[in-house]
Amino acid sequence: MTALADNLRRWQADAVAWAEENVWVRSPATGKIGPLVLADHQREWLREATRRDDRGRLLHKVAVASWPKREGKTLVVSLLIAHRTANFAEQRSGIIANSERQAQSNIFDAVCGFFRNSPNLQGLVPEDGFAARRLQVPALGNSVECFPANYRTVQGTAFTGILACDELHASEDGGKAYTFASQQTEAEGAAVVIASQAGAPVNANPLWRLYQARDQESIFFDYRTELACPWSIDRAEKARAELLPAEFDYLWGNAWGATGIKLLPATDVEAAALAYREPQTREQWEALREAWGWEKVSPAIGVGLDRAGVSVSGDRTVWTVTARFDVDGAEFFRVLRCAVLPTGSEAEVLAEAKRTREIFGRPAQTLFEAYGCSDVVEKVQGAELASPTTQRQSGLFNRLHRLFVEGRIAFPAEAGVDPKTKTTGLLKAELVAFEYDAEREGNTRFGTQRGHDDAAYSLAWSCEAVGAARPRSVQAHVL
Repeated sequence: MTALADNLRRWQADAVAWAEENVWVRSPATGKIGPLVLADHQREWLREATRRDDRGRLLHKVAVASWPKREGKTLVVSLLIAHRTANFAEQRSGIIANSERQAQSNIFDAVCGFFRNSPNLQGLVPEDGFAARRLQVPALGNSVECFPANYRTVQGTAFTGILACDELHASEDGGKAYTFASQQTEAEGAAVVIASQAGAPVNANPLWRLYQARDQESIFFDYRTELACPWSIDRAEKARAELLPAEFDYLWGNAWGATGIKLLPATDVEAAALAYREPQTREQWEALREAWGWEKVSPAIGVGLDRAGVSVSGDRTVWTVTARFDVDGAEFFRVLRCAVLPTGSEAEVLAEAKRTREIFGRPAQTLFEAYGCSDVVEKVQGAELASPTTQRQSGLFNRLHRLFVEGRIAFPAEAGVDPKTKTTGLLKAELVAFEYDAEREGNTRFGTQRGHDDAAYSLAWSCEAVGAARPRSVQAHVL
């Protein structure tokens, strides 16, 4: 009993020692469950978050781990909750999920995993102590409950242990549930801990407000931008090729989110704007291929349509045709047509489809953005509706970005005629102006600039349409 009591006193005073001597986790490197091994920055955070003054009181009321992906911020916050729950009595802890629809959180799942998988901890929680949103240690009078991000569900609930929140920056209610709950941690020794990436540098982001107040002794805000764990470094290198620069910085560099970021460097757009004209006949198309030196290369043809309502004002309807040439193991894209339709009527769309087939042959794929095209898609042979979901748009514009920065796409400098002013170069103007916002994890918004983006979207859909298509033989162009 003396040894156990000595260990308990030691573990109560040293969360790092308790964690490394008692907790088992699934290793991010091997995928196997075994004894926890903390990284240096994780040990440092746990020690600072639990540091006490000479009277034994917590030095910091609020502790924040704001780190890049896969650096263990959820792990350390979860360890603090488990440490309180296993080593102290009468601890009521709570976790605020980051959306009202989210019944659980990554933190809650991690805490449950500690008590299920760690041999030294398994006996503390009886089987009926595990519930969908609540964990109980009856012998100590402790509980951990997960709340959705709805202030009504936490209002009036007192927390005597740890109140935790994951990805506070992405809270759908602007942090209202967190704000209410954090005001209910008046008990001696109660603390607020947060695991979150940075988010947008605006006052509407509660994490940004904490960052602004980080000089207060009661707030320990550990903000990191560098990767330290081998598995996160390895995954980040793979992700670099999949993400836009601002998305990469946001997710893997924990940069504060930004708005109004240009998708494409103006110099890359300028370099891609070549002095060829859109072919108006089959003969002009064949001559253009010969001028490029690709007359013997079998291209694939893709079509993208971004259609506004039938109108002569407001958004535009743009039909874009793009060819892909596979040359020496690389894919090169050439825009062949960027037609801005006067009204976007069914007759105009069908006429463009007919013209495309006459000049370039049957497209390998034709994608119509789902909004506004359901009435015409079945009337164009081979056309499919494409929903512009967040994930789909990310893929569209990541591809487009890579094509431009790698110099593998070109378009006619005068492509796209403004139907109102009759000026040319509409596509180029939209590409230079096109912006995106990296504000919330997994929710990058595209086309956030003022003004039109229909030609840019149409181009992106046409590149998507032809990107995965197999080039057809030259003879297949014959109608």
